Amino acid sequence: MRVAVIGGGINGICSAIKILEYLKASGSPVEVTVISEAFSPNTTGDGSAGLWGPYLLGGTPTNRVHRWSKSMHEFLEQIWLSDDAGEAGVCLIPCIRLTTTTMDNDVFWKDIVYGCQSLTPRQLDELNKGRSKKYT
Repeated sequence: MRVAVIGGGINGICSAIKILEYLKASGSPVEVTVISEAFSPNTTGDGSAGLWGPYLLGGTPTNRVHRWSKSMHEFLEQIWLSDDAGEAGVCLIPCIRLTTTTMDNDVFWKDIVYGCQSLTPRQLDELNKGRSKKYT
């Protein structure tokens, strides 16, 4: 089987590796080719940093997206914990996810990432100072 992955950034390379691992584990002979205008250290992500996070894809069942997201997070975490993290440019940083729309507090990915928690009303007030459309 021959598979082409478009993009040589973090998502393209990680996708190519996961496809290769999956198909080899199933016993299928496979050739994965990455097609990209640029490769590290000349990708957009090398300059701007990539950000990974789970998200829903149209009609894709949440449980499938959860499984894929967990697998990718574990893959990136293995790199982050390795001696190759610096050279690979993989780091784990805390972030705050904000929205101005109503959000279900039971986010489907909260068990995948470290320290997922809701902001307190005081924290939201601080972040909403001067904003006409408020974060929820």
